[in-house]
Amino acid sequence: MAQNITSKAPKQVTETAAAIERYLSSRPQAAETVEGIARWWLRRQRFEDSVEMVQRALDLLVRRGVVEQLSLSGGQPMYRKAPGESSGEIRALM
Repeated sequence: MAQNITSKAPKQVTETAAAIERYLSSRPQAAETVEGIARWWLRRQRFEDSVEMVQRALDLLVRRGVVEQLSLSGGQPMYRKAPGESSGEIRALM
């Protein structure tokens, strides 16, 4: 029955529910009020989702030779435009 209700829910509700599920899957002992979930869980989950999406985009750009990855001494990668790439080539990918 819950799936039937979810299938009729607006996209924003289902996206929010999915974000809560992702948060709980990585933190199964978490518990919070509605306000706390909105303020802390969702903000954090959206940040984590955003970071994951940025990483996937950078991985794609590295594979295409548009961006290069540099390794810092601490192991944290940095990214920059690959030598020889023009802004027009980057825009053409979009």
